[in-house]
Amino acid sequence: MKRLEKRFGIRAGSINPNLFQDQLYKFGSLCNPDGDIRRQAVDHVLDSIEIAKATGSRDISLWLPDGSNYPGSQSMRNRIVWLEDALHAAHAHLAPGQRLLIEYKPFEPAFYHTDIADWGMSSHLSRAAGPQARVLVDTGITIMRRILSRSWRGCCTPAFLADSTSTTAGMRMTI
Repeated sequence: MKRLEKRFGIRAGSINPNLFQDQLYKFGSLCNPDGDIRRQAVDHVLDSIEIAKATGSRDISLWLPDGSNYPGSQSMRNRIVWLEDALHAAHAHLAPGQRLLIEYKPFEPAFYHTDIADWGMSSHLSRAAGPQARVLVDTGITIMRRILSRSWRGCCTPAFLADSTSTTAGMRMTI
């Protein structure tokens, strides 16, 4: 990758662990009731952090599609604890200057409940993870279409980074 970066004058962006594609994760990844599956998911996140270190990438962008399909089928409290533990473990492996971005997608379809259901939960999780964690709100194409149809054409990406360490937690659009 380093050779390709040099050759084409580019650099690696964020590293995005894939916690949704494997059938193993049908009942969740970092929030799965099966401890062995949670451990595999954490190991994948840790491997992604190592890839980020090797490529010099600052950001590990974590989108977690975990949730449940039916009321009472999962313990939401246990799932929060498991997720906090997993994010804390991931944060402990970050290099200085790296960030763990915990993504919330307001326009993503959900099941009965989604483990990261809103910006506030993402903020709570980033605080629990540690000082190098941040909230990434992916506003998706729905908001971007509205933005592009107005006066902001071509200047911004469809994501907000929020500083979860601030009590005002103001959001800023990444440009």
